[in-house]
Amino acid sequence: DCRDCHRCLRHCPVKAISFESGQAHVLDERCVACGTCTLVCPQHAKIIHSDLARAQDFLAQGEKVALSLAPSFPAAFPPAVAASLPARARALGFTWVEETAVGAEVEAAEYAALLNERETPLISACCPAVVNLLEKHHPELLPYLAPTLSPMTVHALLLKDRFGPEIKVVFAGPCTAKIDEARRPEVAGRVDAVITFADLKEWLAAAPAASPPPGAEAWGYRLPARSFPVSGGVLAAAGIKADLTSGVVAVSGLEECLETFADLAAGRIRPRFIEAMACRGGCVGGPVMPQGTSAAARRLQVAAYFREADAAPSPWHIPAGVLADERLRRSYVDRRQRLPEPSPAEIAAILARTGKTRPADEANCGGCGYSSCREKAYAVYQGWAEEEMCIPFMKAKISSLAGAIVDSTPSAVIVVDPELTIQEFNPRARSLFAPGNETAQGQPLAAFLDPGDFAR
Repeated sequence: DCRDCHRCLRHCPVKAISFESGQAHVLDERCVACGTCTLVCPQHAKIIHSDLARAQDFLAQGEKVALSLAPSFPAAFPPAVAASLPARARALGFTWVEETAVGAEVEAAEYAALLNERETPLISACCPAVVNLLEKHHPELLPYLAPTLSPMTVHALLLKDRFGPEIKVVFAGPCTAKIDEARRPEVAGRVDAVITFADLKEWLAAAPAASPPPGAEAWGYRLPARSFPVSGGVLAAAGIKADLTSGVVAVSGLEECLETFADLAAGRIRPRFIEAMACRGGCVGGPVMPQGTSAAARRLQVAAYFREADAAPSPWHIPAGVLADERLRRSYVDRRQRLPEPSPAEIAAILARTGKTRPADEANCGGCGYSSCREKAYAVYQGWAEEEMCIPFMKAKISSLAGAIVDSTPSAVIVVDPELTIQEFNPRARSLFAPGNETAQGQPLAAFLDPGDFAR
């Protein structure tokens, strides 16, 4: 269904899209699994992988299954549905339903401890798209990335510790990168299936009405880490001070993350802690959240829901010994592509093939999806882009071809504007109506023939 519009490439912050015969393809080696391309594609040619059938099979086979529910869910469902979601999920057949914020509580405590014992910058690792970004595009910053599992994976471990390693854990959230994360070798096997909120909505809509089993009441404890899905929420949950003097920053959106990481890599900044989230506004801006409302509106929906939930009398406590558990630690891998670099002469040759032989020819219009003609030439060299993706070049080429056809046809062709002033006068027309006259262009058609029928 791809229509060669290059919109996905224009919106991809890491240019993880290639084109072949006009068709877009995701470059896994560069992709950070942010899901932006699925949102912006006007033809819906890209879809998000779904584990929905896998999760449903667990229940159909009689497995005991726990649902880990990302704390951004109040912004993904209407208020009435969000308020009863634990009960509705239990009615689907889940044995346990719990917020992923339980795992986030552990991670928040880890961040606070890590920050107290180090002098080098620390980057949060709760967003798997940010982890992908650093591993694939800024591996020099991996020593700064917190060596901790994401809240999703921590929560899965806690659930299996409490209810048995044989249970299945299904995570539901707004994130495409979580689907990718669950398959990474460093954390594989901890989470058994990842579904999106859209998957969960589909499941709930298709399920017959059923009463939840006993014990399907709403949450009964306070969780400061319910703030994790909004920008600045990690800092708040970890009790990390974030004012102008603290050296602590919160960035959201891949563009802002890329700019911040570039500054950090170049030594222009040296913050104590960077809370980094790939989606603008935090997880509430995730690619599978309902579209049509702002991240700010979704933030307020989350705040309103959990204002009531956090009125519970007792807080949830981290089990003894959990923070010392080595299973909660992870390592990172340098996954940056090592590519051959084109020489200036090779770039110049690629530019020349699209009519750019001098700097003034480089329009840098962005129509191809790249920010400059040279960036696009680099992509052509790497095999990611096609020369025909240059819109000004193809327009000039088509115009030139049309001109050649008009000039060579044996028919007389005269092109006029609405006032019947001549714009084009091909050689055959000149030989019939104005032999020896080279200045027909710009003159009225009436100077050469009776235009009455054409005017009428």
